Amino acid sequence: MRGRLAVLVGMAFAGCGGRVVLDGGSSGVGGGSPDAGPAADAGDGGDSDAADARPPVPSCTGSDSECVMDSAGNWSGASVITCDPVYFVGPWNLLLERSILSQFQVVQTEAVQEPGFGWTFYDGTGPPAKLTYRVCVVDAIGTRCDAPFTTAGPVDCLCEPFTCESLLSCNTVIDDACGHMIECGGCSDGSVCNPANMSCCGPGLMPNGDGTCICAPPGPCGAWNVVDCRCEPAEG
Repeated sequence: MRGRLAVLVGMAFAGCGGRVVLDGGSSGVGGGSPDAGPAADAGDGGDSDAADARPPVPSCTGSDSECVMDSAGNWSGASVITCDPVYFVGPWNLLLERSILSQFQVVQTEAVQEPGFGWTFYDGTGPPAKLTYRVCVVDAIGTRCDAPFTTAGPVDCLCEPFTCESLLSCNTVIDDACGHMIECGGCSDGSVCNPANMSCCGPGLMPNGDGTCICAPPGPCGAWNVVDCRCEPAEG
């Protein structure tokens, strides 16, 4: 159907760009030792403080993929991964990793500030299939990852827009239902634009939304004859 997305749009696009690049952060479970932390030389008290400062392991889940809109008004599919907020002091680097050829690879990075790493990732780079993800948190102490989980890959979000011709609109501006406004000129078939409904349908007619015209009363009518497109006296 024209002007309708292939799937129900759950939300608008929310910042897949502008990711922070990690300096020396590694992906995968583990990846560091307590001796590498900034408090390693602080004695027992320093080790305790470092342990207390560690962010907890992320708790993230995948939901059905959605259609999201970018800043230019274009729609695309994306896998949606949501991480629960945890109220500890940040910031930490949060990594979204996807299994590619049986190896987890970082596909997005986010520097998450206090109050924790509550965050939603939108990944439109995967194929339209079941995908396996995990989310890791990185700090000076090391890398800790959530258990892998599977979720739906990006869906087809092709939006078929309305056009002036498909709506038989003329001398007006229409919403193409795909995020754009279109200015319509005169009728492409050379017919006179009907000022009653700004369409290329003649008197007593109106666009049906599929490029055809249907009978429509020009105003209040007792009984509208849809065969002859005329008003008849009301019975009784």
